[in-house]
Amino acid sequence: MTGDLLLIINTAIAILGFAAAHPGGTPGLQAALTQLTALVARARALTEVKVDGALSATEAASQGNSLASDIFHYMLQPIAALARSAYRGDKVRITRFRMPRSGRLPRETFLALGRGILTAVREDLARFLDLGMEPELPAQLEAALTTLTAMPAQVQEGRRTRGRARTDLEKVEDDLLDLINRLDGLMRFRFRNEPETLAEWQRARNIPWPRSGDTAAAKAKAAKTEATGSGES
Repeated sequence: MTGDLLLIINTAIAILGFAAAHPGGTPGLQAALTQLTALVARARALTEVKVDGALSATEAASQGNSLASDIFHYMLQPIAALARSAYRGDKVRITRFRMPRSGRLPRETFLALGRGILTAVREDLARFLDLGMEPELPAQLEAALTTLTAMPAQVQEGRRTRGRARTDLEKVEDDLLDLINRLDGLMRFRFRNEPETLAEWQRARNIPWPRSGDTAAAKAKAAKTEATGSGES
């Protein structure tokens, strides 16, 4: 949740508290308050979706990096060591198992390397088994490479989820500001003859925008919410 949206939600909650303390009003006013309650709930729900999407993307990226490291150190390097023994003196065959000094390669390059080594092992499986290779290693390597291949899609889905939620939150933020303005007009007329209650309302509906280091967006929102002349109390 952005700082601006949090300020707006807190103001909406203050407005709902004011309304609860001063019940009544026209059906239109009550409908607006019901809508405000729904918008606050939606903002909170979307914030959770946004956070979950970001966490999902981060977690998938982290898992992908960890899996790639495990594949490199505990599968590909051991196979390469066996290959150097199996094909000692045969530079052509050993080339198929040549390993970089680290596994920090672009994802597609790393996957191509792993698939190439897996294919080479299976083509001469008996030799590697005779040298003591665990029989299940090729299948485990294939499964790990398949999982690693799917990781970018999980990262992208998390990012898309976060992006959709962010876009929806921007719409909710605008709707909240519009509704606060509408309620301001309704409440100021309703309590026009009650100065103390009106002052209480103005305190409740005031959005405390930062006074220093304002962003252009914050200033624009402040201008929008104060366009009716309600300002700060």
